[in-house]
Amino acid sequence: MGEREKSSRSHRQQEASSAEEKPKNGTIYDDVFRTMIDKMPHLVIPLINEVFGKQYPDSEPVTALQNEHLEIMEDKVITDSYLKIADKYYHVECQSSPDGTMAIRMIEYDFLIALKHAEKSGYEYTIDYPHSCVLYLRYTDRTPDFLVVHMKFPDGAVVDYRTPIIKVNRYDFEDIFRKKLLFFLPYYIMRYEAVLKEIEEDEEKLRDFLEEYQCIYQKLNALRDCHRLSDYDFTELKRLIETIVNH
Repeated sequence: MGEREKSSRSHRQQEASSAEEKPKNGTIYDDVFRTMIDKMPHLVIPLINEVFGKQYPDSEPVTALQNEHLEIMEDKVITDSYLKIADKYYHVECQSSPDGTMAIRMIEYDFLIALKHAEKSGYEYTIDYPHSCVLYLRYTDRTPDFLVVHMKFPDGAVVDYRTPIIKVNRYDFEDIFRKKLLFFLPYYIMRYEAVLKEIEEDEEKLRDFLEEYQCIYQKLNALRDCHRLSDYDFTELKRLIETIVNH
């Protein structure tokens, strides 16, 4: 490995390790995300339909693949979620704050996933990139709607690699239940993060806040009562909502 390549890799590793977003042991937001992927992967179906314009039924099987097997040189890459739905591959990451390294990380992860499923025909290969997106739990007015990497090839061709950014708190209470985006519910509290102290000190605002969460639980109860949500999913979602609320 040349000195320039070593320097580039070292710089990237320093950026990743210094990013507040992805400490070595993850964050509570990462833990909740992975718990939903591991224990309730079917909840990701409405998210995939929303982001990529798909029409998978709620009952479509979701296979969570072993992303820890994605390796580059001596480093091991672990993604937040690497899924197969029907004949397509999906890669979804969760970010609690904007991260300047995310665009490069996404193209790196997606390239590894594409290589893993490369198809050979004679002397030629075809690699099919996964559908990928990033959930942003926090963002600012300057946060774009896409992560973009401009790829310049030796023949002069330029291709923009665009990864959609999903700004979770743009989906309000009605949107979440209308679009069945229950995957977003544990993070709902984060829309109030900046004003929680103010809410706690104002009886009327606190009452409104508690009533909103009461309404969320009533909606979940109604879904369970009509068998559109299992007892297990109800209990687990409620636990994860309270985990982040308490945090």
